[in-house]
Amino acid sequence: MERKIRKLQNNLLISGYAVITFGLWSILKAVFYVFLKPEFFDEMFEWAELAEYGEFGRKVAYFIIFFALVVDTLLRLFVGRRAIKESKGRKVSAFYLFVTAVLMAFSFASLITLFSPENYSFSITDTIVSGAVELTALFIFCDLFYSSVTVRKLRKEGGEKDAA
Repeated sequence: MERKIRKLQNNLLISGYAVITFGLWSILKAVFYVFLKPEFFDEMFEWAELAEYGEFGRKVAYFIIFFALVVDTLLRLFVGRRAIKESKGRKVSAFYLFVTAVLMAFSFASLITLFSPENYSFSITDTIVSGAVELTALFIFCDLFYSSVTVRKLRKEGGEKDAA
């Protein structure tokens, strides 16, 4: 049982760093879209009906994107740091598992949206690459969640056996 706990703790460590890395990747991806694909934002402004507000609408959209990126990055940083802490045997609140579940739901929703027929803003290459990255992120969240819950369960079972 101790060997399985160590393996799951290693999974938590790796998944924690991966969650943080994917948060940083989200920021880089947004910066790349701003500079390399400005037409993507033009389409987004039209879709969100912000184009009629001119430059003010553009600033509002950039602010919303920036705010969403900051919140996403902070949530991923929170989850990643808690997973790393738990991987080292320290006690952490179960709240980070709730946040992980929320991020998993958003990741799954992103996958559905990405492959929906209405998504015409990406090329097929962009769709495949974004889908692979999002699927990887979803897998990491699931692995982190499973590893944490299983480690907690095994520790509880081990503690009860030691007390008897």
